[in-house]
Amino acid sequence: MAAAVESVQCFGRKKTAVAVTYCKRGRGLIKINGVPIELVEPEILRFKAYEPILLLGRHRFAGVDMRIRVKGGGHTSQIYAIRQSIAKALVAFYQKYVDEQSKKEIKDILVRYDRTLLVADPRRCEPKKFGGRGARASSLASTYFSGLTFSFLVKYYVSSNEVKMQFGDPMMSDISLVNAMGSGS
Repeated sequence: MAAAVESVQCFGRKKTAVAVTYCKRGRGLIKINGVPIELVEPEILRFKAYEPILLLGRHRFAGVDMRIRVKGGGHTSQIYAIRQSIAKALVAFYQKYVDEQSKKEIKDILVRYDRTLLVADPRRCEPKKFGGRGARASSLASTYFSGLTFSFLVKYYVSSNEVKMQFGDPMMSDISLVNAMGSGS
């Protein structure tokens, strides 16, 4: 009977992106959807995926192969899910097949740098509500028109115990309204 393969499987999440990492003993290969991590595009996001490797050193990854499948979300969310799954898989592998002390060292380094490397970000997009334009924005119609009515359409002149209302110039500003109200004809 063949010997059992030393492997662990971990996932990372960001928004709707999910990355699953299969980590086993090997030569240090890291592939994302069948492509080596060195060829991930765009280059700026590639460095974000490299973060766990740069933090912990290549020597810790030399004895393991990682195959990562990622889907869902956008490019940035996928990269954040990938880096989380790489970090979690290495911690799980060291816990299961190496020793507890080195696992604790790795975990401390990662948490000190960025907690989201090991713990998922719980924030989610809030759904849109009815009667509004979005999750929090409400209808602006009533406040918009009342502001127009005050500043553009109506001028008040106060004269000897009598209030007259006169429709004004639509281009009239708030300052000229205040001046007109203060002068009293």
